[in-house]
Amino acid sequence: SENEVLAGQVDAGSGSYNHTIELQALGKQMEAVVLMNIAPGEAEIVSTKAASQIHSVKDLKGKNLGVTELGSGTQTLTTALLHKAGVAADQVHFVPVGAGDTFIAALQQGKIDAGMTTEPTISRILASGVGKVLVDLRSPASTQAALGGAYPFISLFMNNSYVNSHKDVVQKIVNAYVKTLKWMHTHTAAEIADKMPPDYYAGNKALYVTALQNQMAIFSPDGLMPAGAPQTVLSIEQQSKLIPADKQIDLSTTYTNEFASKATG
Repeated sequence: SENEVLAGQVDAGSGSYNHTIELQALGKQMEAVVLMNIAPGEAEIVSTKAASQIHSVKDLKGKNLGVTELGSGTQTLTTALLHKAGVAADQVHFVPVGAGDTFIAALQQGKIDAGMTTEPTISRILASGVGKVLVDLRSPASTQAALGGAYPFISLFMNNSYVNSHKDVVQKIVNAYVKTLKWMHTHTAAEIADKMPPDYYAGNKALYVTALQNQMAIFSPDGLMPAGAPQTVLSIEQQSKLIPADKQIDLSTTYTNEFASKATG
C-alpha cells in the first residue's frame, strides 16, 4: 500500500514498518504514525513433505521459499533469518504464493518447501498437518530470540508532508487506532472475534479464535514505537543487504510517537 500513499491516491496505508526505512534509502519520505504490531505475528512454516530434510534455517539453502509477494515484509523477514543463519538471499528461490488457500496449496503441491505466513493460515496448516513451524515470530519474546532484537511490524504510515500539514486529522485517526488497541488488551480473543465480520472466520470461528489467541502478544498496548526498535530494523535491513550499509538513514523521520502519546479515548 506504500506505493498508493506515495502516489497520493490514498492518505494512509498499512504495512510493515521497514518499508519506511527502505523508501528513505530511495530518497522518499514516509512515516509510521501508529504501531499496531510490536512483533511480526508470522512464522516460517515447513511442509510436512520437506520436514525430514529441514531442521533449521540453514537447511533452507537451495529451497523454494514462499512469501506473500516479492518485496513484501514476509520476504524481508525470511531474508533476515537466512542472513543470521549464514545463508545469502540468492541461495534460495523466493516464490510469491499469497496467503490462506493459495499458500496452503503451494505447500501441498510441493511448489514451495517452506514459507513465511501469518495467522490464521498458520493455525490452519498446523491443524491439518500440512506443515510445521520452523521459526515462530508470533510473540515479542520469540521474535527477540530469532532476530536478535525487537521487530515492530504492521503500522499505519503516511507521507511526512501530509502528516505535517494535517495534524488534526492524523490525531483523530490515531486516537481511533489506540482506542481499539487498548480495548483489545482488555478483552479475550473470543470477545474480539465476536466483533468481527463472519467472513473473517473462513467458515471456522473456533480456529479463528485459536489463531487470534496465538498472536495476542503482538498487538501494541498503546500504539507507540518501542525505544530502540527502529535501530534493530535498520540493522537487519543493512546486514541483510536490503539497503546499502553506507546509506545514511534518519530514523527519526521514519516514525513518530507524537500522536500515539497524545491519543485519547
